[in-house]
Amino acid sequence: MNRFRVITIIFIVSILLFVSISCKDLLPLPECEKNQTATLEVTNKSNHVQKCILNGSNIATLESGETKERTIQTGSYVIEFKRENNTVCCSAAYFEARACKTYRYSCSY
Repeated sequence: MNRFRVITIIFIVSILLFVSISCKDLLPLPECEKNQTATLEVTNKSNHVQKCILNGSNIATLESGETKERTIQTGSYVIEFKRENNTVCCSAAYFEARACKTYRYSCSY
């Protein structure tokens, strides 16, 4: 009788383990994971208009105190803040965007 009980417990634990592993595969992935995207939040903390440059492209023009959010693909990036006359405001920052993460950058110069 004791042996039967042990076999029954092992069987039940095995079924529960199988079901829990199978359920993980059934859960839908978040959109950001499916699409391999991250969120970039940029803020202008200065008293003048700034352009936010990401990998050489202007992705946002920010008024003083303004914050904007952009969805970006995962990967390597260089972010810079420049004035409208292309004067660099803050040093360039390098980052590696990972899926479903939020990256926040600001410049106060």
